[in-house]
Amino acid sequence: MRAWRIYNGTYVDGNSILKDVEFTIVSDEILFGLHNHPEVSINLHGRVIMPTFINSFDNLLATYVKYESKKSPYHNWYMWDNEVKSSKLFEERMLLEKEDLYFLGSYKNIFSGVTFVVDPIPKFVFEDLLDELDIDLLPDFGISHSPVSYSLNWGKGIKEEFEYAQRNNVPFLIKVSEGFDRESKDSIKILEQMGVLDEHTVLIHGISLTDEDIEIIAHYNCSFVWCPEVNEYIFHQTAPIQKILQHNILVGLGTGSAMHGNTNLFSTIRVAKKYIPDSKMIFQMLLENPIKMFFLDKKKSF
Repeated sequence: MRAWRIYNGTYVDGNSILKDVEFTIVSDEILFGLHNHPEVSINLHGRVIMPTFINSFDNLLATYVKYESKKSPYHNWYMWDNEVKSSKLFEERMLLEKEDLYFLGSYKNIFSGVTFVVDPIPKFVFEDLLDELDIDLLPDFGISHSPVSYSLNWGKGIKEEFEYAQRNNVPFLIKVSEGFDRESKDSIKILEQMGVLDEHTVLIHGISLTDEDIEIIAHYNCSFVWCPEVNEYIFHQTAPIQKILQHNILVGLGTGSAMHGNTNLFSTIRVAKKYIPDSKMIFQMLLENPIKMFFLDKKKSF
């Protein structure tokens, strides 16, 4: 087996900065420490080594040119979605093959250091591409679009998808409080009444979450995906992230899709830093928290 010795590097992750790190790459596996007979030795001269990032939300099917609108902020996601889907830009995008959009989206992520993406859309959309893409996608989860009357018809129903996640020990993904109308604002209370909040539940967006909502989320040990760049683009504000973090809720950072206002992960990080100046906390949202939120520590595929 071919072995490469890498030495004199600086290792950085969400918890530590280690200098003069040495490791060996053997058959695509990284082994820290020495190897008896390396074929190649590479001196990094102090350059940084770090894990690749996890993007907790990117709809790769919506990889395209950013939709420009002069009507923002929007009252809810539905108003935005209707406008986008009636646009010439959306019509152009729909002329592209699904495979092309997914490959473009994967490259957008790779260029930002991302190799694992959570694409919260019904699995049948991308299942045939799982072994083809140059990034990994979360392969299994329960999903519902949102707990509002104008929700998109994803999955078999909120309760059924949540129970699927419980049975299979996978995450249950759902968008909440994505707007300012009464139904959006009542999202968390609706889900609590339905009995679909626990450690499997991953809540996305949360623009209009209240203090009471955040306490409910923390009580049931749910996780949260924060998408500050696309939230600002569409709604001119984002979730109350400081309060969410104060309740020790696990948070993953997501770009959202390119067509909905995202450039790449780096642009999302720049927006996130306006709210969370602590770089270590941002790293945890990109490296450690998603592993727990999406049960990746239990999956051999990660």
